[in-house]
Amino acid sequence: TETLRRWARAPTSLVLGVSVGDVVEAVHLGHVAGEHAEWHIAATTDKGRSLACLIYWNAAAHLRSRGVRFYNAGGGVRIGDGIYTFKQRLGGIPTPLKSLREIYDRDTYHELCVRAGCRPDTEWFPAYRAERRD
Repeated sequence: TETLRRWARAPTSLVLGVSVGDVVEAVHLGHVAGEHAEWHIAATTDKGRSLACLIYWNAAAHLRSRGVRFYNAGGGVRIGDGIYTFKQRLGGIPTPLKSLREIYDRDTYHELCVRAGCRPDTEWFPAYRAERRD
């Protein structure tokens, strides 16, 4: 709860939501840094799920008005998944993300993998967050 509160109040955050009547049905939270924006959290009720496109569209328009040129709406882990195709319909340009993949505390990393029931040498990083296929 504290982390969400701090993220929502941070000056670099953008929080957008949709209410129907007096009920908030969908909320999305992202961070903005100069010309870049990253979407991090999306939460909806069952009714609000159909409002996600409205939030993404308004986020893009708002971010553009603030001078943001690059907007990572998140998701789309695999080419052709639902979020990937949704973003293509909005005119998104597929851009492979690069990340630093360096482990500083190998014992802790290994323990997290053991707890998750996975091997630390998978292609997904971090391995303990890989999709489970039981």
